[in-house]
Amino acid sequence: MARTTVVTGSASGIGRAIADLLRERGERVIGVDLKGAEVTADLSTAEGCAAMVEAVTMLAPDGVDAVIANAGVLQPDALCIAVNYHGAIRTLEGLRPLLARSPAPRAVVTASLAVAIGAPTGLAEAIDRGEDVEDRLDGTGYAVSKRAIGHWVRRVAPIWARAGILLNAVCPGLVETPMQAASMENPQVPAMIATIPMGRIARPRELAELFAFLASEANSYMSGQLVFADGGLEAATRPELC
Repeated sequence: MARTTVVTGSASGIGRAIADLLRERGERVIGVDLKGAEVTADLSTAEGCAAMVEAVTMLAPDGVDAVIANAGVLQPDALCIAVNYHGAIRTLEGLRPLLARSPAPRAVVTASLAVAIGAPTGLAEAIDRGEDVEDRLDGTGYAVSKRAIGHWVRRVAPIWARAGILLNAVCPGLVETPMQAASMENPQVPAMIATIPMGRIARPRELAELFAFLASEANSYMSGQLVFADGGLEAATRPELC
């Protein structure tokens, strides 16, 4: 039987690639985005997330098999925290009752290479403890929000696994997406690309294949993992980890 998967941020970039791939495989996709999706919702607010959960419930009253919380922004700081961290958690927690009705429920969230590289020490952990750190971000909101969602995944995945729901995160590096295009003019980006062992940035479809696996029944035992899909950059930067 075809699986039903909710994909947030489905109108462009990685989210669109995921939605397209799953549909090609015959799965039902309920896309969520600000426009151009089955469900139109603003995930930067609690009210928007609640409206999204209500809309998805109406479309899939018998439950969903997977949720891919992919919606994200690069700036400004406050919006990064609102969408990338709080929006992702509200999406996953809000749709968890629908996931619980699946015989093989899976949840995946988009984190970032910033989980390991680039986020100031302590701020992500503070956010995940519920502290307000907005006045200390100073342009680091994206990196901090992504590291914070990585902390959340590691913290709650064992609880979800005991309930039968496998929760993991994908940590991309640079990816050819409309959102990333805006940052490619940063003079530091060419230098960063030069440090990627594979020598190039990722294509959305490559990331989609990984998300599709983690959200599938084929992933029957992975839980609580932060999977780096970055051309080997994290390993090259932190070779001492094993």
